Amino acid sequence: MCTTIWSTTPGHGYSLVVCFNRDEYFARPTLPFHHWKGTSIHAPLDQLPADPTHRGSWLGLSTSGRLALLTNFRESCFHHDTKISRGALVRDFLLPQAHTPGRSTPAADAQEYARALHAESDMYDGFNFVAFDMGTKGSGSGARAFYVSNRGAQEEAREVGGLQGLSNSALDEPWNRVVRGKQMVAHVLEHEASAMDARALAHRLVEVMRDAGSEEAAPPQRLDDLKRRIFVPPVDGLGGDIAPGAYGTRSTTVVLLHGDQLTVAERTYYADGSMSDTQILQMALDQSEV
Repeated sequence: MCTTIWSTTPGHGYSLVVCFNRDEYFARPTLPFHHWKGTSIHAPLDQLPADPTHRGSWLGLSTSGRLALLTNFRESCFHHDTKISRGALVRDFLLPQAHTPGRSTPAADAQEYARALHAESDMYDGFNFVAFDMGTKGSGSGARAFYVSNRGAQEEAREVGGLQGLSNSALDEPWNRVVRGKQMVAHVLEHEASAMDARALAHRLVEVMRDAGSEEAAPPQRLDDLKRRIFVPPVDGLGGDIAPGAYGTRSTTVVLLHGDQLTVAERTYYADGSMSDTQILQMALDQSEV
């Protein structure tokens, strides 16, 4: 389970804002947000599956002007060994030359990638995927987002603008956590962002993504309780809805694009309820890195 809220509305001074909570088992091996050596990619990295050529991420960006995010669908059969790892979708969009065997050659831009993925979507378990074109250094173009899923009633990949959000259901069928998250992010962007620099805004949005709403005082008991929470505290089993093992929100990542400047904030959470300091990275879009 994950929650992501994003905006491509430029009125608040940022052409792209992305907030992402990753909910996962704490024991799953993962590398934090970092620069992938020899590439223009900056992203976390899942250390599963065993085959490293199929590993990827749930969120990442390339300073060449691409960003991608992914959420899974929570279904009775969550994973099939015959399917390609969904995390490879993010990696393949950010680094086309590393594309996964069995798929077509990756497309040139976000719109083409989303359309090609829709045609091949049965190769994966249930997913929501959003590909962003952020523009390139000096281009002055705004960010564009293209959404594709292999669940729900979607008939084709489509462009989605403005303020949007996803969890583990279709874009047009949001859980309560997404509705609340969109309201909170919208409030910050409309009423607070203009008085902050990018670092302060990133810190503020990290705190927004830690919100548990009206459920703050009530520990979650069932899966449906998590659908109302933006942030999931460490749980174990959860009434049989989740397999035994410490599970919860493991990280929050915020990405801001202001002009050509990217600001990335990441906070990591641990099974004992503690958390790291919020790390801030800043970089510029640079087409020469393609």
